[in-house]
Amino acid sequence: MKFRKTAVALAAIALAGAGVAGPASASSDSDSRSYGGTTMSTYVYIDSWSGWDGCGYFKTYAKTNKKVSALKHSVEWDPIGVGASASVKGVGISVSGNNGGSPTASFTNYNSSYAGLTGTACASWSTIYLGVFSTGSTKVGGVYLTSTSHV
Repeated sequence: MKFRKTAVALAAIALAGAGVAGPASASSDSDSRSYGGTTMSTYVYIDSWSGWDGCGYFKTYAKTNKKVSALKHSVEWDPIGVGASASVKGVGISVSGNNGGSPTASFTNYNSSYAGLTGTACASWSTIYLGVFSTGSTKVGGVYLTSTSHV
């Protein structure tokens, strides 16, 4: 799990409060798993913070090295901080808190090798970090093949 150092986060908040844009920063992760000749890869990218509005771009995907009958992709958001909350534009959900579970957007693509989700995530002022999980799963020869990336 990757965390921003508290001093860097506080400096960015102080700079933003002073009318100066904080440093550009981003987090990303990828993972791959294989079974029976099929490789499942997942990826997640999110801007750590951006601009006056506290919004940043995110991109996630799950992909396989060949077409599968059903490729499920789930994205889970986990805002961290006291009273932390975030909204995810273009996905139609709002997430808040980091206790009691995190909302997930899930969908399945059929006869496909790719399933992706991109958009903009906006965090409240009290959100220290917005964690994102990207999980892909498919069934290969009666066995579930799953890969998860997390920032």
